[in-house]
Amino acid sequence: MHQVVRYKITTKYNIMQPSKWLAGVISVLLLCAHAGVLTAQPADAFKDSLLRVVQSGKADTATINALIELGYHVGATDAAAAETYARRAALLAASQKHALYRGDAAYLLAGIYVNLTRFAEAALVLDTAELIFAGIKRPDKLARVYNERGNMYYMQSNLIKAAEWYQQSAKAFGALGDTTRELIAFQNLISTVAESKQYEKAIALSQTMLQRLLAAGDTAQASRNWHTLI
Repeated sequence: MHQVVRYKITTKYNIMQPSKWLAGVISVLLLCAHAGVLTAQPADAFKDSLLRVVQSGKADTATINALIELGYHVGATDAAAAETYARRAALLAASQKHALYRGDAAYLLAGIYVNLTRFAEAALVLDTAELIFAGIKRPDKLARVYNERGNMYYMQSNLIKAAEWYQQSAKAFGALGDTTRELIAFQNLISTVAESKQYEKAIALSQTMLQRLLAAGDTAQASRNWHTLI
């Protein structure tokens, strides 16, 4: 089962044989420790607190961050509003010459455009995000961009390109020692390879991932991964 992952993530996911209809749930997952995805947060109080920051009218980083968080918060239910928040964040970040937030806003816009199948626009803002994150030397952010490129190609059924970018994302996270995100990108890679009917390669990749899970001490996930092989 293919999970298209975007970064905020809080959980590890087991990926079995992919299924085409799941491509429609591109914004279901979260990737840990403040990174962002297009799903609703549990309470309206959170949204209200963000809106109060935005409505204060201050042109500062707190407002930029609130706009980005609002984009993630409403993205699953109101893509138009999410796009508006992301664009406002991008403009404000540019006016403040804040490269990191410019990149974050571009990354958010990419996810929104992929959801809406506006792939040409998604590619452009991913290029922007990649350029910014490379310029400020943020390999962790670049790894997320690579994963999003994988999502974009997966949504277009270009499984070869999707696999290439998922593999690059997994490699980048691995180089950073971020095992959790590495394994999630790796899961996307495996399911994409399996969907392209390269079953022997998918099994070999699963065995590699199994060893990485065991090395990371994640025996529960390793057990679930093992059951997909037998």
